[in-house]
Amino acid sequence: SPQRPKERWLPLEEGPALISDFESIAISHLERIDMVCRELEPTAMHLSPESQEYWTAWQCGREQFYESSRDEHGAQIFGRLSPTVVKLAILFELGSSDFDPSRPIRLEYIQEACRQIDEYFMPTAKAIYESVGCNIEKNIVDRITQFVKANGGKATQREISQHVKI
Repeated sequence: SPQRPKERWLPLEEGPALISDFESIAISHLERIDMVCRELEPTAMHLSPESQEYWTAWQCGREQFYESSRDEHGAQIFGRLSPTVVKLAILFELGSSDFDPSRPIRLEYIQEACRQIDEYFMPTAKAIYESVGCNIEKNIVDRITQFVKANGGKATQREISQHVKI
């Protein structure tokens, strides 16, 4: 969102039947994925040895980075996102034209999932953490200010802590 008033307003509207030449390709691809999923028996998928090696090295590198930078929020977010790599890679395999559930998850899909975590999911999650954190801190400051004003400009630390619940 721009940090200025909009020069013009563009409402969301329904587009034409075919948004692009790729719509029919995407629809047929999704239909094929749906068909494969319906016919698929519950099965376990495994990482190829090189995929496991890459994913392990990637995790180790990120853990060391967050530990050395003392970025607690980044470490917490990463801890939750690390398993997402395999989930994304499974989806990539499922969407591939040569999907075979008996084949191990390929290295290129693990690499792409790691890239997406690094370049999209981590920065987005960190921005949300910072935004929420700023709002919480501002809210606490506002509540303290209101309480002190309501008490004639004076309040003890204990009174503030009890009222604001911090």
